[in-house]
This record gives sequence, C-alpha cells and structure tokens, in this order.
Amino acid sequence: MRARTISLFSLVIPTLTSIAGPAVGGFTIENFGFQKLFVTAVILYVIAFLLSLRIRFQPEAHKFSIPKNRTFIIFFLTFIILGFSEAYWLAYPLLVLGVSVTVLNMGVILALSAILISIATFLVNWLSDIKKTRAHFAIIGTMLNATWFFTLTFASKTYEIVGLSLLTGLANAFNISWFAHYGDSFGKEHYASILVLMEVGLMIGRIVNLAPTYVFITSADYASYFRLSGVILLFMIPLCVASERKR
Repeated sequence: MRARTISLFSLVIPTLTSIAGPAVGGFTIENFGFQKLFVTAVILYVIAFLLSLRIRFQPEAHKFSIPKNRTFIIFFLTFIILGFSEAYWLAYPLLVLGVSVTVLNMGVILALSAILISIATFLVNWLSDIKKTRAHFAIIGTMLNATWFFTLTFASKTYEIVGLSLLTGLANAFNISWFAHYGDSFGKEHYASILVLMEVGLMIGRIVNLAPTYVFITSADYASYFRLSGVILLFMIPLCVASERKR
C-alpha cells in the first residue's frame, strides 16, 4: 500500500495533470507571453499551499538519522545518477521546441505524451507490486530509459517524439519501482530521513548536470548530451543488482 501511494503521488498524479498542463501552457505563452504564465503559476502555488494547510499530519516520533549501512550508500548513489539524468528540466523541452516550431505545438505534443505515460505507469507499477520484483523492474526501466536517450538523438519529427514518449513512459513506470524498493529497504525509524536524503541525492545529480548542460546545450549539441546521459544512467544497473543481493 505504501509503495502504491508513493508512486501515485510522485508520478501518476503529476503525469495526469501534465496532460492538460503543457497544452494550456503552450496556448498561454503563444497568446499572452511568458509573464502571464508565470503569474498564473504563482497563483496556483499559493492555492496549493493554502490547501496543504488543511492536511493533518501525524507527528514524527523519530529524529533525523542516516542509515549506516552499505544499502543506503547504494541507494544514495543511484539517486545521484537519476538526478543527473533528468532531461526534462531543459534539454528535452528545448529539443521538442525545436522540432515543434511553435510553443503551442510543443505543448500539445507533451500533452499527448503524458497520456501514454500515465497509462503505462499505472499498469506497470501495479504489476511490480504484485510480483514483488521491484529491483528487477528498476533494471528494466534503466535499460529502457538509456535506450530512449540513445534513440532520441535521431528524432526529428513530431510523431517520432510522441512515439518515443511511450518508451520513456514505460521506462519511468519501471523506474518508479525503485522508489518503492527504497522505502521497503529500511526500517520505519528511517522513513522520514531517507525521503529527505533521497531529495539530497537527486539535487546533487542535478547540480552536477549543470556541467554537460553548459558544454552541450549552449551549443545545441543535444545528441552528445543525450548520449552522455544514457551512458551515465547505465551505471544504475550494477547498483540495482548489488541492492537486491544485499537484501
């Protein structure tokens, strides 16, 4: 139940909302400019904050603590790699924009992609819970994601971008099993701490990613950027294997 809840809030719900989001965002930018979009985003964040005040959280009885074992080191390294290989912040949107020509078309393409990703994520994650093979699913997701990075270097048409979204959707669906595996590998006293440390690992990877972003994206060399991301991502596989053996 915890694994399904994590996947629901971390990937399924954001993906479902991104079906309408990119299309509406593209329309807003195309007709009203970026400033209006930013103002709208700020208003939505304020509304979300006000609604969050109504959530009744249970008190956290355990203090912040770092698990002192090899399993945590393995997981921490995997999240640095995952943070490094997040292409959705800058590289992928810029590539899609170049293929789409207009911001509105870009939004529609990303919306269509989100529909495919949502379906794949829900079905695959449900299966991983039933089979209890989350580490194996994470390996499959890593291979699919690396394949998506390598294949993306050849995409030059809108239908190719949408078609490849099914591949990355499957990859993300399989990879979300890793987050559930992460939560199930530690005791309850570490739950709050490891969620914080997971975000720390992801942020370290994102910061390190600024280097190839500066080198490749500023010169519009998307092919080299995606190939490097695919190669780095493959280092996830031996870490997944090591984690499964450790368990």
